[in-house]
Amino acid sequence: MTNHQVVIIKAGISERTGNVYPADVLLKAVPLFHGAICYRGMDNDLRGPNRSIDQIVGKFLIPHWDEKEQAIIATFLPLEDIGIPAEAQFGMDVNGQGHSDGNHFTMDSIEVVNAVNLLTEKELGL
Repeated sequence: MTNHQVVIIKAGISERTGNVYPADVLLKAVPLFHGAICYRGMDNDLRGPNRSIDQIVGKFLIPHWDEKEQAIIATFLPLEDIGIPAEAQFGMDVNGQGHSDGNHFTMDSIEVVNAVNLLTEKELGL
């Protein structure tokens, strides 16, 4: 199986959700991503540990902050050699605190990483 260095999330405004993830918040959250489980796709009704083990595709190890990319990067260890499509992105299922300015929801802290979701063309609407 091939391990992959992947970008879990970049600081700034998420193109997919419109949420804002400040660099300082992500930097503090880096250790929370070590060992995070990765599920295939999104399930808005079920989160984190409530999802089926059949949807688990891997986990993340050795997360670190990349200053140049302004992103959390980690080693993705797949359960099987699934291959990651070039257009794939990752979505986070996290608990934390934040606030809204009327236009965007800004994360002020990330306290728990429930899971990370591998999003492909279907989930991204491509």
